[in-house]
Amino acid sequence: MRHTPFRFLSLALLCFLLSAANATENGSALRIGHWVRLKGTVGSDGRWIASAAELKPADKYEVLIGSVTQNSRDWSTFQLLGLPVSVSERIANKSLPAKSPGGLRLKVEGYYRGVHKFSAREIKLRNPGRDSLEGRIDEIESVDGGRVLTIMSVRCYLPDAVELEHDGALSDFLPIEPRGDLTAKQSTQKGAIDEDDEIPETIALAENLHLGGSVEWRSTMEDEFNLDETDAEDRVDHELSARARLRWIPRSDLQAVVTFRHSERWRRDDDAGRSTRGESRLSETYLWWTEPFDLDLDLILGRQDFDDPREWIYDQDLDAARISLSRPLVHAELSVSKTLSNGSTRDENTTNFIAYLSNNNQDRHLAGWIVDRRDHTGLKDSPIHFGLRALGDWIPTTESWAEFSVVKGFRDKVDYDGMGWDVGSTWSPEWLGPFDVTAGWAFGAGDDASSASRDESFIQTGFQDNNGRFGGVTSFKYYGELFNPELSNLSVYTLGIGARIAKRTSLDLVWHMYSQDVASMTIRDSDLGMDPSGMSSDLGTELDLILGMRQFKSWDLEIVAAWFSPGNAFPSGDDAFLGKFQARYKF
Repeated sequence: MRHTPFRFLSLALLCFLLSAANATENGSALRIGHWVRLKGTVGSDGRWIASAAELKPADKYEVLIGSVTQNSRDWSTFQLLGLPVSVSERIANKSLPAKSPGGLRLKVEGYYRGVHKFSAREIKLRNPGRDSLEGRIDEIESVDGGRVLTIMSVRCYLPDAVELEHDGALSDFLPIEPRGDLTAKQSTQKGAIDEDDEIPETIALAENLHLGGSVEWRSTMEDEFNLDETDAEDRVDHELSARARLRWIPRSDLQAVVTFRHSERWRRDDDAGRSTRGESRLSETYLWWTEPFDLDLDLILGRQDFDDPREWIYDQDLDAARISLSRPLVHAELSVSKTLSNGSTRDENTTNFIAYLSNNNQDRHLAGWIVDRRDHTGLKDSPIHFGLRALGDWIPTTESWAEFSVVKGFRDKVDYDGMGWDVGSTWSPEWLGPFDVTAGWAFGAGDDASSASRDESFIQTGFQDNNGRFGGVTSFKYYGELFNPELSNLSVYTLGIGARIAKRTSLDLVWHMYSQDVASMTIRDSDLGMDPSGMSSDLGTELDLILGMRQFKSWDLEIVAAWFSPGNAFPSGDDAFLGKFQARYKF
């Protein structure tokens, strides 16, 4: 009996440890990117209602458990929990019943490839019970009494009363990136969709044929871009452009996309007078084949948009053959590409070899990349760019970026040997309310003229756009909307403050200070119309104000005002100004 208190305390301690190891929360603890298993049924309103939820480490396969719809007569493709399931011959020939799958209750493990495909890897018969699905949370919507989770395009209602089970601490479960998705053009960097380029494709022409488009109006006013108010070269542009995209999905592992773009520009130039220009061309037009020849990868052939979230590496339509491999912890891409039409002379005479390898994590993204450009003209301008990057929320309430790159290769008899970087953070603590603060430093080395056989200037890939966002809803030229330079022989210091005026409306005030690494009479690429004197490295400062509005689902609005004040490198330079208005409608 004297051991009873000790046994009681031991039992209590054991119960406490077990309860800690199997902690419970409700759905409020879930985040986009978490991997969960839900069990439930379809309600009378057709909505999937969860009665049990478990937070789990990411697995190799997503899982579906349920009954196949009665009208599914072929094992090659059938409907399960609202998703078309694709079964390859090697899977179908294993141990599946000879009869059709219609009405059977199955457990299917495989890869989610988007709303038009779930690729099966293992299929087993199941006894009656609750339906279940297991995979990554792609969207979370708060509603009365709970949340609606989108998992593999299935919308699931999770009531607040349902406990969220998980083994271990909640912090052990890190959000992961989605696997490849045939229905969305994914960035090779973070899997995210560029909202500027996104087309919803809301018009269903047939079951497997969808049409979408966008219309954009842009007005731009440039004042004193030549930094000389005595020389009238001011310019006003109005541009109307339209895109139409047709997507055809003839079968679950194949889709074809055709995108047509037309633009009209009306220009009034103080120096050149009035002019009008129209242009029509094909933009994204490709064939996407997932798991070709039963290989566990994607093959994309045609004109594709190579894009990354900061567009520091590329934002360019390239005619390419690209293979893509996505897993929860790795994303890899290899491609060979050219520009067959509608490109610069250099782009159309260059073959590009691009490799990108990342940890496939959007919140904390690590990647290495190579862009190898082979010039086929007499210039023999063939740089090879090697890069490393880290993007994401490595520090609480802070979004950071760190880009590092070196350029090798050669131009004729001169070897490239340049280095550049871009580091910075956007800080948005809760106590600062709707405001955020950004600081950054970008540097591209200049050339030491003492060596004639080596060029130490850093140059970017030539595909870059240097366009991204800080804490706001809209992207902008983060090296300056007016100056808009390439990061070469240049140091850019940036400070910014932003505010969320509304949920989808933001205002950014951004200041830049520019200087050359080596004082030079040329700037490799910028929108200014005057060259520096070469007697000073002080190029000047710029102040940008950017208002972005995405309050309405189909409409985007952006207003930009910019002021550039020249430094000592432009001893007689006058201030320059930019005004821009842009409206975009998508359907």
